[in-house]
Amino acid sequence: MCSRRPTCALIVALVFNSAAASSDASALHAANQPAWAEESEFSHGVLWKVEAKGMPPSYLFGTIHSDDDRVLVLPPAVETAFDEAASFAAEVVGDEAAVRKFLTAMVTREPRLPQLLGAADYAQADHLLAEHDVPAQARPRFKPWAALITLLQPRGATGLVLDRALLHDAQRRGKRIHALESVEEQIAALDGMAEASQVRLLHVVVTRYADIQDATRRLIEAYLARDLATLWRLNADTMADAVAEKADNELFLQRVLFARNQRFAERLAPLLRNGNAFAAFGALHLYGERGVLSLLQQRGYKVLRVY
Repeated sequence: MCSRRPTCALIVALVFNSAAASSDASALHAANQPAWAEESEFSHGVLWKVEAKGMPPSYLFGTIHSDDDRVLVLPPAVETAFDEAASFAAEVVGDEAAVRKFLTAMVTREPRLPQLLGAADYAQADHLLAEHDVPAQARPRFKPWAALITLLQPRGATGLVLDRALLHDAQRRGKRIHALESVEEQIAALDGMAEASQVRLLHVVVTRYADIQDATRRLIEAYLARDLATLWRLNADTMADAVAEKADNELFLQRVLFARNQRFAERLAPLLRNGNAFAAFGALHLYGERGVLSLLQQRGYKVLRVY
């Protein structure tokens, strides 16, 4: 994966809004793209108008799963599109049952993580998970991917991220709510990775934790500038030279980004055909030739950047 600077840390913040992260989960508190960013029609912008023939326009909004105050204030163009939409689509709608299911999937019956990581790595991982308020009894039972996505979140995050705020507001206003994927599909995206790959990725995150926390702060600046190409570059141009780590990172991207782009495009289609929808999901799902915008354009939808 990333031998000098983190890549998967940024990917998680930009594309993976789990059921656990979007609810009050206090129990656990818990590829083919090039390694450089191309400038294209989908390189800049976080709010896009999508039109189906004969129907009112809909809007796609790229988010960052952050509780930063600057992120939580919607720009006027985004606020107007959200206000006027009759329906709202989120990555996942995490009710209490979904949260319990996700949290249950994060742990094993027996404490396997110390053996998988080895004594030195586990000692460091245990210390960092404690700083993220993971209870002592849960830490050795975490699956490697569960420890991974926990440590890739900013330390001290409240969980009141932009996606969650939008979902709650849409529910309060009585908008029709749609989920672009189920909690089972989110679990499968992570659980289906080979355990050896999970362990190698977690090793990098544990050893480069300070860099990851710093990179997340820089990521927010790029997001506020609405620069999707820079968001991608912060991830992809730091790909590791080691073949094994590069393969792990590409597998991670395939499962949490590219495969989910296809799913999002398929499930957005009926909403777009009805019109007057507003969908919010991680910003990097919008970017590039394999992004949701390109996939929808290939299906015949008219796509126009608004903001």
